[in-house]
Amino acid sequence: MIGELIKINPGDLPSRRNKPKKPPFFRRTWVRVALLLMVAFGLVGYFGLKAYLKPFIEKAATFDMNQVTILEQSSIVVDRAGKEIGRIANENRVTIPYKDMPRHLVDALVAAEDGRFWTHKGIDYKGVARAMKDNIMASRITQGASTITQQLARQTYGLFEKTKERKVLEMMVARRIEETYDKEQIMEHYLNRIFFGKGFYGIEAAAQGYFSKPARELTKG
Repeated sequence: MIGELIKINPGDLPSRRNKPKKPPFFRRTWVRVALLLMVAFGLVGYFGLKAYLKPFIEKAATFDMNQVTILEQSSIVVDRAGKEIGRIANENRVTIPYKDMPRHLVDALVAAEDGRFWTHKGIDYKGVARAMKDNIMASRITQGASTITQQLARQTYGLFEKTKERKVLEMMVARRIEETYDKEQIMEHYLNRIFFGKGFYGIEAAAQGYFSKPARELTKG
């Protein structure tokens, strides 16, 4: 038996080198099919989303961006000595420039409302994705992921309807605001516009009403 084995020609033994080689990973049929399907779904999704957004983009294009800067202010009544004795207005508001808004107040607002305000273009896509995940987990709407720019769009143009369509339009209008104004202007218009409760509109009226001092004198404490 051993002798017969010794007589076997090594060339007659099966060789690993003679086994058919597997094709490279990216040349395998199932991989190619999977990649093609991914590309197809991606293209369908892209063009589908583009078609869905088109009417909202067109609607947003009709909004007058000058409205962002138009704010009703109080008419201040003074006595002969120039001392304020009253105000006449539907909205108690006094507008101030961005330079008079305390930086620590702006930083606190950004931290609480829109952490990526200085870098996004009106829509915080990471925030939207996070809100979608949290809403799905909670089986209800718990977060809206509105940026400061979106809130400005909502307040300026009265976009208060609680629908998906209104939310998408708000996003498209926010993009236009970002294309029209720089970040400091957006923050200025936002803080001059929003309602702070008890009849105070804008940060200056709120500072005077709550603390009896102008906004520029507000401190961290």
